Amino acid sequence: QILGSFYMLYLAYQVYKMDSSKPTINQTGTFMSGLLTQFLNPKVVIFAMTVIPTYIMPYYVSMPAVTIGVITITVIGFLAFITWVLFGAIFKEFLQKHKKIVNVLMALFLVYAAIMVWV
Repeated sequence: QILGSFYMLYLAYQVYKMDSSKPTINQTGTFMSGLLTQFLNPKVVIFAMTVIPTYIMPYYVSMPAVTIGVITITVIGFLAFITWVLFGAIFKEFLQKHKKIVNVLMALFLVYAAIMVWV
């Protein structure tokens, strides 16, 4: 709890002091780096390890039923990813136009989250 709070405060400071006047270096990712990032994403692994034993295995034990459940989880995850990408594309111009305001707001939200850990 202490380490997490300090880390969030550190991130808030980093986001707040981020200099948006410097041009960013446009680095293009490769297909392999994207593939590895997707399969090594801990959120996806934890999500799958939580959902399958909790919501599928207690109710369905046959292989076709479990397979349908896994496919359903995969489709839901893919739709969530596509939603994230679409909203990122929609808001990209707005966020780049108002970088300083967005950075200040994000820093304030991180400080708020660090405080709420203790409440």
